[in-house]
Amino acid sequence: MNVLLVEDNPIHAVDIARIIDELGYELVSTVDNSEDFFKVLEPSSLDLILMDIDIKGAKNGIELAGEIEGLQIPIIFLTAFDSQTIYQRAKEVMPAGYLVKPFNKITLQSTIELAFMRNRGTSASSQVIRLWSEDLILNENFFIKANDKLVKVNVPKIGAIEADGNYSMIYTAEKKLAAKISLRKIRLMLSPRLFIQVHRKYIVNFNNIEDINMVSLKITVFNKQIPIGAKYKNDFLNRLNKMESILLFILLNWYVCH
Repeated sequence: MNVLLVEDNPIHAVDIARIIDELGYELVSTVDNSEDFFKVLEPSSLDLILMDIDIKGAKNGIELAGEIEGLQIPIIFLTAFDSQTIYQRAKEVMPAGYLVKPFNKITLQSTIELAFMRNRGTSASSQVIRLWSEDLILNENFFIKANDKLVKVNVPKIGAIEADGNYSMIYTAEKKLAAKISLRKIRLMLSPRLFIQVHRKYIVNFNNIEDINMVSLKITVFNKQIPIGAKYKNDFLNRLNKMESILLFILLNWYVCH
């Protein structure tokens, strides 16, 4: 699900970008002014716009929303002003949501998901509805059946998952568990922020990667060597570059603010 963020506060922009990434959505672009908004606006590839109301440029967020109302892209307004007047003006363009900053991850997540559920005609909304109904929006733990027992698995402690026929082998630092569930299905239960498929048979947890050998194209997780498949190499490297860029942006903003 592709999201465009319009936000002129760099600290808020970084924080919202992090939440979008954690929720598994794709942030296609971030702009801070009304002129650049129209330069990056591609209705055919957008599922949602997070629109700050008080932005740079000749027009504010409400005016921009009014101009693209016919495109029927869901818009969630963001504002730092707890003002009844601004809220009434925003209501006139029928937004999908309205949030007063600061807000937390759960507030933004629920607002986005409810917006998609109200706009059921899009392919993006059908995916959100499926995840909602199957309760696959991430939790810290889940249970798997192993040897006639239900064993709790703590998601952050997972290092890697390997496909083994009709089973998936789940590796943690302490143990290995065999779950009768396909790799494809278990991937839906895991956060795209933490986990990435690096081979047709392997998914790894970014936080538990120990090293990456770029010569042999292998990842070490809990002393286990995991190959990087040619099909997955570019996605993996792009994710690494993206994480480095976000970290650099956060550090630069911290330096400027201090």
